[in-house]
Amino acid sequence: MLLNLFTTAAQVGLHSGLNISLQIPMQSSTVWIGLITGIVIPLISNIYPIKQAMGQKLRDALDRSRQGLDEVSVEVLRVENAGTSPA
Repeated sequence: MLLNLFTTAAQVGLHSGLNISLQIPMQSSTVWIGLITGIVIPLISNIYPIKQAMGQKLRDALDRSRQGLDEVSVEVLRVENAGTSPA
């Protein structure tokens, strides 16, 4: 595993560079936390975009240039209708 390789490299580096000998035991809980984090976090980060895409029409969900345009509303108000004169 990558963590085991990293700790072995750190042990060799400290021993050869500073003449320090370390024994770092690898606990199974550390490996499980790393595996769960590496699997769960990407799954959670993909849920919201998938839900957002499923709530739209397929054409709008796949069109990157229209992303977020449906949320904007524009209201045009003529000056005459607002109760003021243009002069």
